[in-house]
Amino acid sequence: MQLIKTTTNGLDFYRISEESFFSTSFQHLWDEFLAVIPHNFFHNYYWQKQCWEIIYKNKGSELHCYLVKRAEEVIAILPLYLSKNKNVFKYLYSFDELRLIGDDPLSCGQDHHLLISGPHKQQHILSIMEFLFESIPSLTRVRLGPFRDTLIDDYKRVFSGSSWEKKCSSSFKNFSYPIQLKESLQQQLKSCSKKFRSDLSAKRKKLTALGSIELLSMTEKESVSKTLQTAISWFTCRSNKIKNNTFEDPTFITFIERTIPQLVAKQSASVLVLKVNDDICGCTVNLNYNHTQTVCYYNFMNPNHYTHLSIGQLMLAYTLEENIKEGKQVMDLWIGDSSYKEHWTPLKTSFYYLDFYRSPLVKTLFVFWEKFRSYVHQLRGK
Repeated sequence: MQLIKTTTNGLDFYRISEESFFSTSFQHLWDEFLAVIPHNFFHNYYWQKQCWEIIYKNKGSELHCYLVKRAEEVIAILPLYLSKNKNVFKYLYSFDELRLIGDDPLSCGQDHHLLISGPHKQQHILSIMEFLFESIPSLTRVRLGPFRDTLIDDYKRVFSGSSWEKKCSSSFKNFSYPIQLKESLQQQLKSCSKKFRSDLSAKRKKLTALGSIELLSMTEKESVSKTLQTAISWFTCRSNKIKNNTFEDPTFITFIERTIPQLVAKQSASVLVLKVNDDICGCTVNLNYNHTQTVCYYNFMNPNHYTHLSIGQLMLAYTLEENIKEGKQVMDLWIGDSSYKEHWTPLKTSFYYLDFYRSPLVKTLFVFWEKFRSYVHQLRGK
């Protein structure tokens, strides 16, 4: 741990080396800090460590984790990574960008904010931004999030009236679909359309008529590992048929296979499996976002068996039922704007990135480029 800077308001910024990042002492410090600040599942040390070690490190990113202290009190932990982005203005120059570990489509959750404590949180955020751009001369942009629009408004109020107000902008990321759970699946389905209820009921009856039906909650690491390997093979074997298939990325496959079994062992995740006549037909991975909410992280379905029965929708119904039994209040269908999710809930939560640039001019150029690129994509889609 190396002291990089002490600010005029008494904040000490320490750079955490990769060796220290993986140390037991730093994990304990992280866990103790999370216990006294608002956080969610995606801020847990184990998830962050796995994201860095398996996904970002193998893609050539550079770890930039900082510990911020005042005297002996921990004020903030900043788990960031530096990437050299060559996609934007690639014919002119590449740029360095700092982002939060776990913020990409492979691993991110909701409300992925900075981990900061203390009564002067707003001032600390300003100091952190100043420090990051001063300490990394090549840095062009800091991207935070994704988080919901209410948190975006909170951040914007922090920067209102400061020099950063003209150097930050927000950009839409995606939607998530939080389902407010009711007393039973029957009660839950009453809020769905009559046609959807009828179709789902008919498919459940057809499924039951096929033979032996088992719904299993996996708890052993070895069983979870074997099941996930089977489920992932369903996607990889047909990857050439799926546009932008996540499972074409070998690092993500490794991330799933190494991380989820450990989380199940820690009781931070659950894996629900549907078997029909001893064949695995569906599998859902659920993360315990907090004590009242779960996130349906992935919903796998076997493309070779019973596709006419919409196994994916049936698995969501079974998963909802299990979450209701466990006393959960919310099941979030996670980030991703997919039409099948709208059958379960009309509510959509928007998530955004919040970007900070070195200067107002750089911000203007980047915002223009993003709008231009979005326009081109729309033209191609027509």
